Amino acid sequence: MAVTITREIEFEELVPVIDECRIEGMMLYGTATLASNDQENEPRDFYVREVDLSGFHIDRPRDMRFPVTFRDKLFVAIASQIESMATHIGRYAQAEFSEAVESASEPDPDQAHQQRIDDQFYEAAE
Repeated sequence: MAVTITREIEFEELVPVIDECRIEGMMLYGTATLASNDQENEPRDFYVREVDLSGFHIDRPRDMRFPVTFRDKLFVAIASQIESMATHIGRYAQAEFSEAVESASEPDPDQAHQQRIDDQFYEAAE
């Protein structure tokens, strides 16, 4: 079973684009939770699972292609920038998520130590 990798990142001064209109004068500050898209083949691929704007929590809409409410449109505006390598925040998010993938794939030294102790115990018992 694959482990879901997540990473929380902060963003600031993000200017949303809603209905192809850049909302100048609105700067968003908050955190986004990134989650792995494909743990098996491309673990570095991620999507934005949820956003928090200073206590205003927004979950990912069911259908990102057709956001209905303002909350959905705001989420899409934020997530599309974070998920895009064409933006500064997107490149930052990719670097942060890649780091999370790297650290998740490193062996746990405590687990390796415990495994050696267990192996020695079983060898001595034989």
